[in-house]
Amino acid sequence: MAAIAASGVELTAPSSPAMSPDATKRDIQSTVTPRGGPWSPLRHRLRRFCISFRHHLSQIGNDWSWEFASTFLSIAATIAIVAVLSVYNHQKFPQVPGDISLNAVVATLSTVSKSSLIFSVS
Repeated sequence: MAAIAASGVELTAPSSPAMSPDATKRDIQSTVTPRGGPWSPLRHRLRRFCISFRHHLSQIGNDWSWEFASTFLSIAATIAIVAVLSVYNHQKFPQVPGDISLNAVVATLSTVSKSSLIFSVS
């Protein structure tokens, strides 16, 4: 390569839009034709999807999405407590399998609300 450059011969690559200096890695990868039989295009697409999916999974937790979701869950559980208590105000709670009482439903919803709110605060 140095001998060719020293002799004054200039080597240039054929011009194509995918091989321009400002081409992105994705553009270059999309021009590569996969080898290996009729399932190769599917394998190539699956590989690109997995790389993209792994990237999105690595971004989970880097923002405030978990805190917003836990706060929303806490508010929803509190609203569910109010709704259950308002529906069964001065009424008998219906028989459900396993002998679950109204107190157990409210206690479970209260625990969900408290724990999700603690998660978002911590």
